[in-house]
Amino acid sequence: MDSNIDGAEAGRTGPIPAEAYGALRQVVDPELGLNVVDLGLVLSLERRGGVLELDYQLTAEGCPVASIIEESMRAVLEALPGVAEVRMRRIADPPWGPERITPEGRAALGLA
Repeated sequence: MDSNIDGAEAGRTGPIPAEAYGALRQVVDPELGLNVVDLGLVLSLERRGGVLELDYQLTAEGCPVASIIEESMRAVLEALPGVAEVRMRRIADPPWGPERITPEGRAALGLA
């Protein structure tokens, strides 16, 4: 997996390095106390040059902390070296379900 977003790789299109997923793991849903990656909210994350494209979900359409989560996701991705722009798209269908939680997330929530 590519470990660099900037430099000679800036024009590359494709999967995002682990650093971007690591950055998103810093974003915690304040209601559930679990990060957005382990909650299964990150549907796809791709790079097109210096642009990161994130498709994501929320646990519920009326999520009262949606703006906090969205602003935090944007901030951690924009802070990565070589990222010129972050494009985010919220996906509502199919709706999120607890089956999307990773095994690590299940353990953290006491569901494993």
